[in-house]
Amino acid sequence: MHDSFIQVGLRACEHAGFNAQGYKGWSLSGNPEDFIVREWMNKPETLDDAPHTWLEIEKEGSNTLDVVKALAKSLNFNDRDIGFAGRKDKNARTCQWLSIPLEKKSIDVAQLTDALASCSARLLRYESQAKKLKLGQLLGNHFEIRLSLESERVRQRAHDFIKEYQRQAKGQTLLVPNFFGPQRFGKEFSGLFRAWNKSCDGTSSGETGDLKGGANEDSKKRTPRKQWLSKFEGSVLQSTVFNAWLSKRIHDHGYAGLLEGELHVGNRYASDAILRGESHKALEPYDATGPQILEQRRLPAGPLLGAKTLMPTGLGMTKLSELCTLMGIAPANPMIAKWGRGDVRAAFIAPLNLSLAMEGTTLRASFSLFKGAYATTVIAWLLGTEHYLLCNCPFEIS
Repeated sequence: MHDSFIQVGLRACEHAGFNAQGYKGWSLSGNPEDFIVREWMNKPETLDDAPHTWLEIEKEGSNTLDVVKALAKSLNFNDRDIGFAGRKDKNARTCQWLSIPLEKKSIDVAQLTDALASCSARLLRYESQAKKLKLGQLLGNHFEIRLSLESERVRQRAHDFIKEYQRQAKGQTLLVPNFFGPQRFGKEFSGLFRAWNKSCDGTSSGETGDLKGGANEDSKKRTPRKQWLSKFEGSVLQSTVFNAWLSKRIHDHGYAGLLEGELHVGNRYASDAILRGESHKALEPYDATGPQILEQRRLPAGPLLGAKTLMPTGLGMTKLSELCTLMGIAPANPMIAKWGRGDVRAAFIAPLNLSLAMEGTTLRASFSLFKGAYATTVIAWLLGTEHYLLCNCPFEIS
């Protein structure tokens, strides 16, 4: 049971283009200037006088929480008082917004500058806003990446894709699988092993429950409170199942339209709803008699399993049940309720305004992704396979 979950999860990651040793045939330098990230925000209108101030910063060699701690210490706030929309990596040059509960007129720029400098960050600009910046409030991120292509096969694949994309992509949108990347699972998948072992503590194969994670009363009593997972540990297991679901879907059905009973989400890559601040929500299981995927502007969606996950029906449910059986977590599965509330995730992602160029054995890539997508898995897929989809649902970032 334990081995099958891990093995299926690792095979899915291999399909996505990475393993415990890293990516296949290419690598990042680790230099911040070779991995640049800028937040793509849908900010409220700036106010003249408001209780919060939003700061745009640029940093290298520190992660978002390092900056939060430095600001909180300098301004005598609790860490929780500092708002941010997303966490940014340490080994990158990143631009992002943070918020502090101070009016703009009360800001001591010199104090802010010193606090940011202590964690290799600098202040770009600041403005008044009515509310604290919340996690997830960004639309996405723009990436400028330089990577080394280490094998002749990958270099040839990059040349071929660039030529083909330039010939075909005008007025169209590229869709690639929306796999979770290696950052989610920890160094050499250590986070996955740790989360799975903790999830299994206190349970046995004889306990019962349904696919949504509902355990019977006896199994609930046998599970000590200390064995419930942290939010991150639960997300690691949800991500493992999602990657496995997506890998299996591609293997069985490729980029096929929606399957009967499959969950789907609004195609935010083909409309401007996201720019109006509308969140995409899971829609009811798909009716196979209706219009197809691009006509209906819908994308297939896979499960982030949890206690409240919206489940597919019909063929969609059959496929999910097959996968869970392979992973040893279905149909009796009291563990899943410990993974979190649950959600769904789009099966495919659009790298917007994509630009690629070869410089000897180096590839330069520039593109934008909606939040939750991984830039490195987009690159890994394009360099590791010839399978992707160009569709007539153009979308540009102004």
